Amino acid sequence: MKGRLLSQGYEESSSEFDADIVIFNTCMVRETAERKIYGKMGQIHKKGKEGVQIALGGCVTQVKGEELYEKYTYVPLIFGSRNKHNIARQLEQISDSQRVIDLSFEDEDLEYALNASRDSEYTAFVEIMKGCNNYCSYCIVPFARGGELSNTPERVLAEIQDLLNRGFREIILLGQNVNSYGIPFTDGIQREIDFPELLKKILKFSDLFRLRFITSHPKDFNDELADIIAEEPKMAHSLHLPVQSGSNEVLKRMNRKYTREEYVGKIVSLREKLPDIALSTDMIFGFPGESEADFLRSVDLLKDIRYKTGFLFKYTPRAGTAAAEYEDNIPVEEKLRRLNYAIDIQKEITREIASDYIGTTQEVLFDGKDKTGKKISGRDTHDMIVVADFPDDYIGKVVRMKIYDGNSFTLFGRPENE
Repeated sequence: MKGRLLSQGYEESSSEFDADIVIFNTCMVRETAERKIYGKMGQIHKKGKEGVQIALGGCVTQVKGEELYEKYTYVPLIFGSRNKHNIARQLEQISDSQRVIDLSFEDEDLEYALNASRDSEYTAFVEIMKGCNNYCSYCIVPFARGGELSNTPERVLAEIQDLLNRGFREIILLGQNVNSYGIPFTDGIQREIDFPELLKKILKFSDLFRLRFITSHPKDFNDELADIIAEEPKMAHSLHLPVQSGSNEVLKRMNRKYTREEYVGKIVSLREKLPDIALSTDMIFGFPGESEADFLRSVDLLKDIRYKTGFLFKYTPRAGTAAAEYEDNIPVEEKLRRLNYAIDIQKEITREIASDYIGTTQEVLFDGKDKTGKKISGRDTHDMIVVADFPDDYIGKVVRMKIYDGNSFTLFGRPENE
């Protein structure tokens, strides 16, 4: 949206409180995130620039758009999760006397993607598919973003070619479930291509340095995909594979469509092919019906798999999902106890894994400044952040770095030959 508006002559404000237009792009996965939106909107309405126009879009509006349109009468524009590319036209329609609500599902054009504003000049996200067909019992995404729909391979390849022509080195493919890429496509034409075949086409680009993708569903992760990650030099040695629970009983109630044993088997097979693969996961604690034994199975899985990073959450019901109808029989205090116990274990594992990098040599693509603005940073093949005391002209370069120090989130290095 930012890229589309900049191309139409809009200018970015230095602060939301000084802006003529403030756009909220919302997420509905967690209730806490949704609640923050309404408070922030109220702040902008009361303390923002006089006459400020607020646009509210994304997943929350796709599900609750009509309700929000009636409730927040000071918001002149409400749009959905699949028509963001129309933002410039929608903004032109609103005025003091006209409000707009547009929750239509429309395909984004290639021009919209090519005009995207990107934080880095060397690493770029490319959306290959949207929506989800899995209907995990706790998840609102299929209702907020619709069913799976893949961008055509021609469009994906054209966008990547454009990025590489402009000097980008690393591409990160995006999708709610990238490894279900394929039919149906946005143009309605059937093609015999799946996610591994798409990867093979992308990997043929000579100017590509590294390729990543997020997110994968364990039920769709297979040996062919594992072979590509292990054998192709341009593939990053990192994988986000959300397990959600270590208990088969809980996984069944979550409608995850795999067992713990199947999940672990895929990890074991991948590590046999690629021992240095860095894994990350999502996990929910306190899901309805989760017993103490179920909880401990999840903890044991964290210890057995040893993820580099774990995104761990306590269960919160989302209205409209199947799990919202389950008896939420675990007290909040108990959910927090389980969550915090697991977080402490994951923190220690993350710390130990990070310490193992000290003394190793990693190939790092530097793509910007670090948080202090005084040094530059980049990522290695395992998606570890590496910071170095280099001049800015090293940004965009790939350097083999000897890691001399680090913590759970950041490694510090110097050139290998120093």
